[in-house]
Amino acid sequence: MNLSIAGAVENLIRLYINGTKTDPDQVVDIDAAIGQHTFVSKDGFLMSIVKVNGRQSEDNHYHSYNASLRPFMSKISAGIKDGVHSIHVTYVKEVGGEADLVKASIAGAREKARNYEFEGMEDLFDDQVKFISKQIIEEDVFLAVWTNTSFLRPRQIAQEKSEIAEAKKELPIADDAHGLVDTYSHMKVKHENYVEAVIDGLAASGVQADVVDRDQAMLSMAQVIYPFLGAGFQFIFPDRETYPKAKAHAGGLEDDASHLLWDSVSSQIIREDDIDVDLTEGVVRVGDRYFSTFEVKNPPRNLVLFNAIGDVIKSDVPCMFSFAISSASSFTFFWKKLLSTLPVPASNKRIKKSIQAVSLLKEVGEPDVEYKVSVTTWSQDSETLFENRDYLKGEVSSWGNSVVRNYRGCPFDALASSIQGMNYKTFGSTVYAPLSGVLAQLPFGRRLRFWRRSALNFVGNGDVIYPYAVQSSEQKFWNIGVCATMGSGKSVLLQNIAFSHLFGETIGGEMPMVGYIDNGFSAKTMVETLAAMAPKNKKHLFKHITYENNKKFAYNIFDTQIGCRYADSDQMNQIISTLVGIITPAGEEKVHGDAANLLRKVVKEAYFTLSDKEKPRYYREGRAPKLDASLKKIGYDATGKTYWEIVDDLFDQKRLVMAEFAQRFAVPSIQDVIQQLTISDTVNNSYKGIVAYNNEELVPYVRRALMEAIEKYPVFSGVTVLDVNMARFIVLDLDRVAKSGNAEMDKDSSVFYALARFIVSNNMFISSTLMEVVPEKYKVYHHKRIDLVKSIPKLLVYDEYHRLKSPTVISQIKREMREGRKWSLINVFASQLLQDFDESMQNLLSTTFLMSNDAGSKEEIKSTFALNEDTMNYVMSELTGPKGARGASIVGLFKFKKATLIQRLRFVLYPYMYWMTTSDAIDNSLKQKVMAKLPVSEAIQALSSSYGFGSRKVYENISETHPDPEVKRDPIQFMADSLVSGYLSMKS
Repeated sequence: MNLSIAGAVENLIRLYINGTKTDPDQVVDIDAAIGQHTFVSKDGFLMSIVKVNGRQSEDNHYHSYNASLRPFMSKISAGIKDGVHSIHVTYVKEVGGEADLVKASIAGAREKARNYEFEGMEDLFDDQVKFISKQIIEEDVFLAVWTNTSFLRPRQIAQEKSEIAEAKKELPIADDAHGLVDTYSHMKVKHENYVEAVIDGLAASGVQADVVDRDQAMLSMAQVIYPFLGAGFQFIFPDRETYPKAKAHAGGLEDDASHLLWDSVSSQIIREDDIDVDLTEGVVRVGDRYFSTFEVKNPPRNLVLFNAIGDVIKSDVPCMFSFAISSASSFTFFWKKLLSTLPVPASNKRIKKSIQAVSLLKEVGEPDVEYKVSVTTWSQDSETLFENRDYLKGEVSSWGNSVVRNYRGCPFDALASSIQGMNYKTFGSTVYAPLSGVLAQLPFGRRLRFWRRSALNFVGNGDVIYPYAVQSSEQKFWNIGVCATMGSGKSVLLQNIAFSHLFGETIGGEMPMVGYIDNGFSAKTMVETLAAMAPKNKKHLFKHITYENNKKFAYNIFDTQIGCRYADSDQMNQIISTLVGIITPAGEEKVHGDAANLLRKVVKEAYFTLSDKEKPRYYREGRAPKLDASLKKIGYDATGKTYWEIVDDLFDQKRLVMAEFAQRFAVPSIQDVIQQLTISDTVNNSYKGIVAYNNEELVPYVRRALMEAIEKYPVFSGVTVLDVNMARFIVLDLDRVAKSGNAEMDKDSSVFYALARFIVSNNMFISSTLMEVVPEKYKVYHHKRIDLVKSIPKLLVYDEYHRLKSPTVISQIKREMREGRKWSLINVFASQLLQDFDESMQNLLSTTFLMSNDAGSKEEIKSTFALNEDTMNYVMSELTGPKGARGASIVGLFKFKKATLIQRLRFVLYPYMYWMTTSDAIDNSLKQKVMAKLPVSEAIQALSSSYGFGSRKVYENISETHPDPEVKRDPIQFMADSLVSGYLSMKS
């Protein structure tokens, strides 16, 4: 900052009069860290810093929010009222680090993509950083807890002072080094108990907070001044090694040993010779930043919360709000009380009345406190600083009719005293207020962020980044529900959840599994794009299948794991639930209660009949030309051998893929089950006389229903044709086979959802129960495979879940929801109405996203999510679908073992992801034409850079105004040709 000569002279005069401080040691009270979480000041006071992570459920109604803070007030009031403890809360909003926040969140996903050797994925992540960083702010809330010596008896103080003095005699003189002497032992327990009370009180009030360690505590102070300090920066403490400094660079007295010891706390937080003060403008320069602090002379007089100011400050204006609360029995208080008794002008009667009012509050038991509020802003140039300061003064003045004023003292002292933890003496104009009225103004209602890293980043209310990961050790279950009507962005959210899972945390670097049951083409582009980006040796891991009801898509649900002659209990449960769904009459919820047991018995018999022990199938040339050719190629003579013998031989030769293919001809099919129903005397005798449906006996009914199923659903008939065993990310589109409208169509949908679930999860449900059916020679192989598969995170997505009607299948799914963690399985369900998720299912959901306000009645939504009135108003006004680049407003319900969080979020896409996931008809048509001429990854890149969040407006403009009639008739072809031509020209 440039100062005139006159200004410099005035500065010197002010410096002399006001005792301006420019030495960090003058403004930083804390002298030493005496534990992992506690600092001691030069006066022997103790201080710890608590990081306030956020509130579990947002509530911006003053009275209900204030009432929720009563447990916190109850915990802290006595300590403050007695004058032993004080608290200093700061809200810090930084500018310039938003991109780093997004980079940090997606760092793990980016690293996974690199490890998997995906090409072009850097462009996707860079696009996310570029776009999301413009939507968010960087904020933190800290609380410094102070404990002073006022409660100690004079004898205790004298005794410990003597011990401290004796201890200091044994140490070298070190005025500028880290303090080495402890404080009063009686204080430690009291201080630690009070810090614990603060955290417990916040938790009881729905606010999550943690005491931070000494490094993070000092970093929270230093980063206001030096934002370049990294999150893992370590300070110098006596239990850490450091380099002694040369005496020539240390200064001080001749026998001062500071240069040989650890740097003082003050010099580590604020670097010496790095300070310049301008008293005229009320500005201090520290490092390359200019700071200015102003007082809030009168805090909000109206009933307002901090969010009313925190949510409206412009994103490009950095600021720090400082709130200091201490006992009203301070020296200042008694001085004013004494002053009010003197014969002074009548204006002082106001002071006297204030004292009387405070005394009255004491009588009625209301805690009374000294309350100070200040606001600091900063910039790297003075002009921007003044603009920020003037802007903040205006905003703060509008916050509940507050009154602000400039501070004419030392701006460096004001800055240091406004940063939590530096100084027991806080900065600001003192007012007296009831604690119950003060607490609601503190920034405890900011939004809680549980996760810190994910490829899926929401924007929380107040524009904070909100990473979301699909699983957490803090959650009892790993099940996600998405409730949204058409056009709310449901399918796009599902794809983003699947994408974040694919690049989420894994053990041993194994790529996660995704099984995705879709109803439409929405996920097709994502899978195709991922396959295009994947290296050659991983492209086969991604499959999108538009399912059809014919033998080309046949899948035998009786296929077993390699070498296994029988299905294990997990697979058997899936088989039976699928078969029960097949035989249940259309329009009926269930069939006879004995049907499941009958099917279980007959399926077991079918497996036994075709095993080595009974009547295994023999190889027949011509039955499977592909197998014939493969066996001839390796010179294997299968003549006279059973398929099981062929499987065993191929396994011994380590030809696993060929062995799995051969095994398809060894296991039973649905025809074998029907035959077993016919020939099994045990089954027929056991269930004879039991009537199933329309007076038809159970066994004939089941046989007939299965025979009809073969005719109606040829995909169930015969040997598996659909090959998905090697895939890790499978999307099965059921749009052509799962319609709704009448009872028959509903049954078809339910049957195909059950089959699709079987197909996409085939390799997911492999656990130790498999070993009960594994032959001896396969045990080593399957032991290793079980351990591997168990460690791989798995995601099973059910879009349009309401189309699955079978109670047996739903019961099986709920079992998997309860036991999912044993398979590392996350279940995701999307449906249009809340009523599609019954109460038992809602209880098993660890996360629920509500995306539209018409997913249920107002009362149903409110009771299901336990929403307060404020959040309910938000639902009705904001949950109306995507709003362009700002995304879609949603409410997230997150259940943890210790708490339930309700967060208001914005689901924000970035252009690259928009084009990977859009289901808009015009955009999809354009996308298909562009992808026909460019590689998929390049097509997405070209579309995202040219059309951002959609092409509909351009399409409409061309169709209405283009002079060429041919172009007007087919705007999409014209747009695609122009885009491809421009992209190729740019590349060349």
